Amino acid sequence: MNRHPALVLAIAALALAGCSTIGDVGRKVGIAPASPAEQKLAEGIALYDQGEFPAAIRTLQSQEIADGDVGTRVRANKYLAFSYCVTQRRVLCRRSFDTALRLDATFELQPAEAGHPIWGPVYAQARKAADQRRDRR
Repeated sequence: MNRHPALVLAIAALALAGCSTIGDVGRKVGIAPASPAEQKLAEGIALYDQGEFPAAIRTLQSQEIADGDVGTRVRANKYLAFSYCVTQRRVLCRRSFDTALRLDATFELQPAEAGHPIWGPVYAQARKAADQRRDRR
């Protein structure tokens, strides 16, 4: 097995050289780079996760996200709602949930998210209002 250590090292070096960056790997396997909206969304979620709520709100309201696809805008509004709720701005929290539900009537929080004591009740009110609007049509 150790008869050709130079060959083994050369093969390992070539394999590692082909994986120099994640972007290179993505291009090699045909993964499209994230859109500007998806990049901003990821940045906003990271800020939210770090507890940087004002910065998360600014990022999630960016023009890149506004220009993004519906799914990206829905997720951005979900994290906007969370950010507004944890900073005690319930009206803006509710508006963000309302926007998410207007963009996608099937939008739902995960069970753990829906049961959150701060934004769970706000989401439930928004969901109820959206269902009532839909039923009136």
